[in-house]
Amino acid sequence: MGATFTGVDFNQPDPIVIQNVTLLDAGNAALALHPRLPIYDAGSLDAADGAFDLHFEAPAGALLQLRDARIMQLPRVASIDSLNGDQRPFSFDKEPIRPWAETECKPQLVRGRIRCTIAKLDQRPHVYVVHKVGEPNVFDCSHGIPWKEFERTQKDSKGIPDVDGPICAGTGHDPFPATTVYVIATFVDPKAKHWDAEKQAYVVGPVTSKVYYQFAGVRNAERMRKQYGTTPAR
Repeated sequence: MGATFTGVDFNQPDPIVIQNVTLLDAGNAALALHPRLPIYDAGSLDAADGAFDLHFEAPAGALLQLRDARIMQLPRVASIDSLNGDQRPFSFDKEPIRPWAETECKPQLVRGRIRCTIAKLDQRPHVYVVHKVGEPNVFDCSHGIPWKEFERTQKDSKGIPDVDGPICAGTGHDPFPATTVYVIATFVDPKAKHWDAEKQAYVVGPVTSKVYYQFAGVRNAERMRKQYGTTPAR
């Protein structure tokens, strides 16, 4: 299953909770069995320690086992085609994406709600660029972009590096904790009713499901810090 959800505010995404899953056969008829997958969110900040956490929660009446979870901080969005099997993330043009950072969440029983830490709020940006007035093609844009001043000294170039317009003085960095957070998690339902192809019958026993999940980083981490009242570590 693949789905994309778009929030209105990328700094504070709208929560989306999938409460039910119905599988359909080739004739578009609903199947009797419903997979039990964990509930999860797009991360939230823990004000106590400044950790940005991803939460998993078992559906009501279910007991799940988190067998493993890998959390990757990517420099770009991965193609939805890579979210299957054992494939690592790759781009829309099939090029592999090398994570900036990769962590694991320990195996544990999902009784109620568990958390997997993605990053700490004081994590250094993966990309941090400083442009100062006086450097080539850098201007003071505090009163607007100075197009006329730029056009007096520069022209659109065909060479490398390409010059298409003025660069405003200031700093630039990637979203927190990365452009994209990419998660691969394996869950086991120890007592799931499922079809056994060898026995040609329904049985009750462990069923393994894999969750692939990616979401965009937060553009303004300072807003999160002010909202939750946390301070960066020194």
